[in-house]
Amino acid sequence: MNCSQSERMISTINYIVRRKILLLITILSWGSFSQTFAQVKIMPLGDSITEGNPGDIGYRDALYQHLSNAEYYFDFVGSYTPKFGIDPDHEGHPGWMAGPPANDLPNDPYIPPGNIRDNLTSGLQFLNANPDIILLHIGTNDIGQSCCTFEETATEVAADINSILDNIYNFTSDPNHNIVIFLAQVIDNIDDRGVTPPPDWSAIIHSRTVEFNNLLVNNIVPNQPIDQKIVLVNMYTALGDGVHPSPQGYGLMADEWFAKIQEYFQPILDLPIDDAINRPVDINLTWTAPLAATDMISHSETFNYQLQVATNPDFSALNLVYEDLNISSATTSIQPTGLEYGTEYFWRVRITNYGWSEVWNFTTEPLLVSAKVFLQGPYNAGTMSTSLNTGDQLETYAYNQPYNVPPWSYSGTETVGGPGTTFFNDNPDIVDWVLVELRTSTSPSPSDVRRAAFVKNNGDIVDIDGTSPAEFSGISGGDYYIVIKHRNHLAVMSANAVTLPNVSAYDFTDAQNKAYKPTVGSPDPMADLGGTKYGMYSGDANADGSPDAFDNNLYWMPANGLPYNYPGGADYNLDGGVDSFDSNLFWKPNNGKATQVPY
Repeated sequence: MNCSQSERMISTINYIVRRKILLLITILSWGSFSQTFAQVKIMPLGDSITEGNPGDIGYRDALYQHLSNAEYYFDFVGSYTPKFGIDPDHEGHPGWMAGPPANDLPNDPYIPPGNIRDNLTSGLQFLNANPDIILLHIGTNDIGQSCCTFEETATEVAADINSILDNIYNFTSDPNHNIVIFLAQVIDNIDDRGVTPPPDWSAIIHSRTVEFNNLLVNNIVPNQPIDQKIVLVNMYTALGDGVHPSPQGYGLMADEWFAKIQEYFQPILDLPIDDAINRPVDINLTWTAPLAATDMISHSETFNYQLQVATNPDFSALNLVYEDLNISSATTSIQPTGLEYGTEYFWRVRITNYGWSEVWNFTTEPLLVSAKVFLQGPYNAGTMSTSLNTGDQLETYAYNQPYNVPPWSYSGTETVGGPGTTFFNDNPDIVDWVLVELRTSTSPSPSDVRRAAFVKNNGDIVDIDGTSPAEFSGISGGDYYIVIKHRNHLAVMSANAVTLPNVSAYDFTDAQNKAYKPTVGSPDPMADLGGTKYGMYSGDANADGSPDAFDNNLYWMPANGLPYNYPGGADYNLDGGVDSFDSNLFWKPNNGKATQVPY
């Protein structure tokens, strides 16, 4: 409880470097906020438990860390001279009491007698620092007076607390009563000041402490003016050496202060629920106003909310997607802009200057691309053969997407299982894998996105669930050219940009002009399949964009008549074998043709 001036000076020097470093971290983490908004002034107020001791600094350093990590923009305030810690300002006065001490309290040269009640608005005038928040832990010394003829009862100490609260309420510089008082139910304490106590002293102090704390809850706080902001904080169990908490106890005090501060100021996230999936990109983020907001509104205080949405829970500038720093106090729901499909987002809300809410996450629904295309090779009279599927080529060799090799070099991990997967048996209408590409212009770009999918026998392109349209992630809705590529058929691209997501499928099959060609005089981009149906030209075994001698000499001829293993490119009709039909019906008629899609 006692501490020499020299000890305090040494402690101050030891902590000054840490203080500067953490203050710098706080300033950097806030950036422009510190230049725009006034700091929240927090006054730790009480006795030596508030001051702490050199080497442990009480609860103040740990609380400072908690508040800084939660990105409060704050400053501890107070005038008391013996200071140490990261932010040393405080009003923790060793030996002080809630109300006037007994007249025969022994004099201690290091601890001049005093009390909080009489120094709030007179004497040292603590309230002239104009705190926004007061952390009040006082009454321990009053309850523990054992060396004097006068010993206060729990009721009398509680009455002193009532006077303190009245003085704060009537502070002339706070006519709207905006100061928030976090009032502690004090720690359980026994006396260790060298005075020989009666045998039952510990039990007496314990009983008086319990009674005092109960009076705060049941009598004092309920009878304060309805517009006084008081939050009770239970510090009862933070016991240490008999008078002061141990270092662990001080840590518990910091945790409890912080938890109550957060509980009071922290908005509560509502919707979408945490870990929600398949949310629309035009989602509304909704939260419940904290008690602080309700109190501020009732006190006619002006405040704003701030909202951040990011792709990483660190909310760094690199990952920040949406930020609104000036949301009206009457608003508790915002629709952020700029969200992409199929993307996980993290979000949080706060009252300006105060700590952030919990961080929740949600994932937006994928962008669905509906398209329909026919492949010339397996096409026959309005449908396509599924021989690769029914012949178990796909089940045996194609449970992973096949476009991870040149010339596609697509790194996607689309898969429908492993060897022996039942996917293809469960989806007998699957013809083969295709590669779907979305472009923002007719020319290719590194920003183009791709997705391996399946084409069914009716031409529908579906995702790896065998039912849904192709699903794209990490992309905004908008106008895109749809490109369809296949292992041995010539790629096609939509004639115009298509607004995505699209409900009605882009149907390449029903008109030649549905596929892009660079000029009016350019060759037809698709094969005429008869019956006003069109499809992708077959015969391109090496997928270089044109059936030519290389396809015939290097792919078809060596494979002709041999057992076929997917994804050999010379099986132009996708029947699971390489033979004269592939060459005569597809390579020869298409030899010399070329895709009209720019590569």
